[in-house]
Amino acid sequence: MILHEITLAEFMAAHDQQVVDGFHDLHNLFQTLEPPGWFDESVVPITGNPRYATAEARPYKNAALSQRPFANQILLTIDKGRYSLPVGLYLDEVIVIDPSHRRKGLSTELILRCCAHRDVPRRRTLTRAGKAALVQAHTTAVHNADAAGCYIPTAIRSEYGI
Repeated sequence: MILHEITLAEFMAAHDQQVVDGFHDLHNLFQTLEPPGWFDESVVPITGNPRYATAEARPYKNAALSQRPFANQILLTIDKGRYSLPVGLYLDEVIVIDPSHRRKGLSTELILRCCAHRDVPRRRTLTRAGKAALVQAHTTAVHNADAAGCYIPTAIRSEYGI
């Protein structure tokens, strides 16, 4: 999906969206993946914050590789001189950032990197934090596209006042 070409309502699956209380435990989710959890050859540093990188997530244990490899990614930080410490992930519809690494714009970067490899969702179940992260990612995508002179449909331009 190209975020700046779909409305926020489409991206958020506003027609079939549920906001729930709760949170996901990063460690438990990470343990569901084939070790070490990501493919080393797919690590891409985040230019705006080079202490972090994203990498293609390995499949769930006992599952086949994804047909869209970069739809699910792991957020890594530098440990012992290399990107080897997982501090977040975006798997299926679950976005989790370790509390000590939040408020750095990392969820936006993670979402933007994954969304290019995903279809427009038909439904969403979100926490309040997850909803805020997705809204911020859409807003960032639209404003970045506008600044770059990309095509943005009229409905989305109106939605963002650009």
